[in-house]
Amino acid sequence: LHFTDIYSGRGIWKEVAIDKRIEIFDLMKNILESFSLPIVHQTVSEETIHENKNIFANWVKSPTSRWDIHDVSHLGFLMLCSNLSRHIQNLQKKAPKDFNLPLPLIVDEGIAKAGARLDLPNWGSVISGQKALFSNSKDTPGIQIADFAAFVISRTQWIMVKQEQESSIKRGDLTFLKLTTR
Repeated sequence: LHFTDIYSGRGIWKEVAIDKRIEIFDLMKNILESFSLPIVHQTVSEETIHENKNIFANWVKSPTSRWDIHDVSHLGFLMLCSNLSRHIQNLQKKAPKDFNLPLPLIVDEGIAKAGARLDLPNWGSVISGQKALFSNSKDTPGIQIADFAAFVISRTQWIMVKQEQESSIKRGDLTFLKLTTR
């Protein structure tokens, strides 16, 4: 599922009525809610890099590291791993019998191709093997849930910024907000 295509009615979704496409979003929202999964969200921009370059410079010390902290996608991913690790450590302190650390980190392909295993600069006590394992959503269906959550957060932010600029919200965007933010 590519939620941008579903939302916009592009590609294979072009001939699908909007009511049917909304059903996909409703189904995914219900799945996400039924699992009661925590969501850790990270936003990074070029300004983040410039404002914190001394801090981030220490994150990747190895000259053979694949991570480029000047690349927004790399820095955002590493910051997300850091925040996720802290969040998981806090969860385990509250309920140590719920799960054992370290946990595998399975990531949607993008920064790396499916099947790649990339070393992480830190977080070995939380992330198994201190590696990110890249997969595609066809092989790892749980990635669809994460993709949906990311799409909802990004789309909601985009709608709110657009609304501030134009002082109105399109009917489809309003329906989306009502459906995903209840």
